[in-house]
Amino acid sequence: MGVATVRGYEGSDLSNPASVSASLKHYMGYSYPTTGATAARAHSGKYAARYFLPTFAAAVKAGAHTVMVNSSEVNGIPGHANGYLLKDILRGELGLQGFVVSDWMDIKKLVSVHHVAANEKEATRIAVLAGIDMSMVPSDYSFSNLLLELAQEGKVPASRIDEAVRRILTVKYQLGLFDDPCAGSIRKQ
Repeated sequence: MGVATVRGYEGSDLSNPASVSASLKHYMGYSYPTTGATAARAHSGKYAARYFLPTFAAAVKAGAHTVMVNSSEVNGIPGHANGYLLKDILRGELGLQGFVVSDWMDIKKLVSVHHVAANEKEATRIAVLAGIDMSMVPSDYSFSNLLLELAQEGKVPASRIDEAVRRILTVKYQLGLFDDPCAGSIRKQ
């Protein structure tokens, strides 16, 4: 189903106005919570977690351009702080070329829910270094402001920011948004 969904959304030409970039959700363990509730912790063990990889691997191979991260924890590590899952597995093993986006305000939740960061600035540093390329928090610019401060302080290398920006801009270019920023929008039709 994931492969069919990616092909249906993205088509054979991502710049076609009828195409949109598929985002694989929620990487990973989201569908295996300990309580049965949405966004609850998942305890699957290092090897049992691989049960979820084939569907993501197939969708990445089919050309998915973005991945949204699981809101909760897998084996005690929040998805937005899990460099092993984001860099080693998703990028290294599965070969994702596009960008990784946070779920709704989940970088902030590294402070308020997961308690792995003392403040939002530290949460931003942890998430970006773990492999998050884009923060999804509409109408709130704290992510970019804090990331700028972290770069100026040498706590996040400019090369990491360049890498994230390159991934995001590449997908936007492939979508044709530099030629037509409103491509495929309802107001154009």
